[in-house]
Amino acid sequence: MALISFLAGISLSCASLLPSAYALAEMPAARTYIVPTYFLVFGILYSGLLLGESVSHARLLSSPYGQPILMMVITVVLLFSTITNGKALYDDRERYIKFAQLWDQTDSFIIPQAKLNGDRSVMIPAMDNWAGIERPTPSKKYWPNVCYSLYYRIQIYGPPYD
Repeated sequence: MALISFLAGISLSCASLLPSAYALAEMPAARTYIVPTYFLVFGILYSGLLLGESVSHARLLSSPYGQPILMMVITVVLLFSTITNGKALYDDRERYIKFAQLWDQTDSFIIPQAKLNGDRSVMIPAMDNWAGIERPTPSKKYWPNVCYSLYYRIQIYGPPYD
C-alpha cells in the first residue's frame, strides 16, 4: 500500500499539472504549482505513514538492537539533511544580501524621492530576485504593480522584462 500511495501522489500531481500546461501551451506560472505539490506531499506523507506502520510490526524492532539502530539511522539522515540544507542556504547568502540591499535602495527611492515630492507615479529599477517572484512591469493593472501601489499608496511601474 505504501508504494501505491506514493505512486498515486505522483500520478495525481502530474494529472493536475498537465491540463494547465496543455491549455497554456507552456508550463504555468510558478504560483500555480501549489495543487500538484499538495498531491505529491500528501502521497509521500501517507506512504510514509503506511511504511512506518509496517516497520513498527517488523521483527527488526523486536530484537534488542533493532530500535537503537533504527533511531541512529534516522538521526544520521536528519542531521545530514539539516547540514546540507544549512550549507546551501549559507552558500547563497550573498544573493539574499544583494537583493535586500537592492530592495532597501528601491524603498528609499520610492518613499522620500517620489512620495514626498508629490509624484503620482514612480518607475522603480529592475528587481530580479532569488525567489522567482513576479516583478512590477509597465502595465498599470499587472498584479505586482497593484500590490506595490497599494502598499506605497503611489502608482509603481517597473521596466519591461524579456
